[in-house]
Amino acid sequence: MENKKLKLGKNILSLGITSFFTDMSTEMIYPLLPMFLSETLGLTKSFIGIIEGAGESIANVLKIFSGWLSDKIRKRKLLALLGYSISTAMKPLFALIQTGWQALILRAFERTGKGIRTAPRDAIIAASVTEDVKGRAFGFHRMMDTLGAVIGPLFATLLLIHFHGNYRKVFLLSAIPALIAVFVIAIFVEEKIKEKKEEIIEEKFKPYFKLFLTSACIFMLSDVSKVLLMIRLREVGVGAVYIPVIWMCFNLIYAGLSYPAGILADKYGTYKVLIFGFILHTFIYLAFIFVTHKFSAILLLLLLGVYKGISDGQLRRLTSTFTEKKLGTAYGLYHSLTGASLLIGNLIFGRLWQSFSVKMAFTYAFILSLSGTILFIILSYLITKSERGFTGLPR
Repeated sequence: MENKKLKLGKNILSLGITSFFTDMSTEMIYPLLPMFLSETLGLTKSFIGIIEGAGESIANVLKIFSGWLSDKIRKRKLLALLGYSISTAMKPLFALIQTGWQALILRAFERTGKGIRTAPRDAIIAASVTEDVKGRAFGFHRMMDTLGAVIGPLFATLLLIHFHGNYRKVFLLSAIPALIAVFVIAIFVEEKIKEKKEEIIEEKFKPYFKLFLTSACIFMLSDVSKVLLMIRLREVGVGAVYIPVIWMCFNLIYAGLSYPAGILADKYGTYKVLIFGFILHTFIYLAFIFVTHKFSAILLLLLLGVYKGISDGQLRRLTSTFTEKKLGTAYGLYHSLTGASLLIGNLIFGRLWQSFSVKMAFTYAFILSLSGTILFIILSYLITKSERGFTGLPR
């Protein structure tokens, strides 16, 4: 019986491989892009910020629409494949960029692919497994995705050395793993929608879904960009040469804990695992307020890798419990709203850091993290004690 529970199925394996190669491709470009834009094209930091902000904003808006559309037309695989294909088609074009406006347009289209694919893909994952292994399924997917984020920069570094600092050749070769990802999802992933269109559209979300989204958004307002945290490491004395190694260790911890966190969530309950992760996150940001020593700062950043491994996949798993059929719409709302919260939260954090102090910025992050954690604990209590009998909700 236990072997059956551990068997995740072809869809989960295939989507894990797809995300591995996609993130490998993306991370061959992303760490090099700021240097390419500033050094090769001579763009200002402000314009680079506009490029990133525009790309992420477009992706967040599209996640809602794509998730809703995948439920309406009952074609989640088609939209996921379209999203991966658009991103793949854009990757080699980064090698041809000559101006800042070209970079802006290309980055927007590349993020369009992510916006289209994310909600339908997570809906396929949720629909492909039973409740007793859903934590494992999302944990496995986040593990594969993050391993790609580890391998990609390593390949990019080796290629950059081989091509004597030629960014364009690295960008061109990044299309190879992206093409593998498109091939895998096109051939091996199967559509899992069995309900009729009317059954999906007419279904209402289960109680407390809005409270769940609210708690997740408040919490995400506190989740500081790792780029800003890397800057903080530099300020407390960490050498630039060690930053890529620390970032790789962060991702290895994240990847290594994602699947075990899924096993624990399936066995002991998703809420318990997430509450532990949120409390850990809150104490990390409390400690960041006072830390001025480089080794302590490195330790806190690595502990954030523990938090990410515990929480990222299980928040996605939890989203699916508030609906049985409207999975695409649920994931669209979750990804879009939390993505917007991350963007807004980091803008506020950066402004507080620049205008006041780093301690003020981390105090803001701590307060929001604590508030989101408290609200999530209340949500867990309400659902656990609810007399409405949510079928399928994790403990």
